[in-house]
Amino acid sequence: MKNLASKNYEILEHPADLKIKVWGKNLEEILNNILLAIKEGTRPELLKEEIVTPFKIEGENFENLIFNFLAELVYQMDLNDSFYEKVKIKKSTEKKLEGEIFGQKVKRFTTEIKGVTWYEFSFKKEKDKFILIVVFDV
Repeated sequence: MKNLASKNYEILEHPADLKIKVWGKNLEEILNNILLAIKEGTRPELLKEEIVTPFKIEGENFENLIFNFLAELVYQMDLNDSFYEKVKIKKSTEKKLEGEIFGQKVKRFTTEIKGVTWYEFSFKKEKDKFILIVVFDV
């Protein structure tokens, strides 16, 4: 059994898709934790070639902004045959997000993500941390 105290995410039970719960003290930590969880859930076979991809995301509100970032992440993973392991935010507001994602080219994924869904999507603040629950279509 894995020690959940040492990581800031959890792969949740779901009959067909990849359901993830992550937590962190700020947006950058949440996004980096989601990448760790995606890595565990998809088990990519990485190549040595590194990749850096800039992003500019907009959303109607904070929840929509996070969802749009995740949709862009899945798109970039597919477009660039890559897996991203780190997010660096340069600018952030409630409706705009700008930065870079860092990763590596990938040979293949054991489980491939097709998209992010609004099904059970949840982003909330609890005490001193933020919690995100998201389901990826696989």
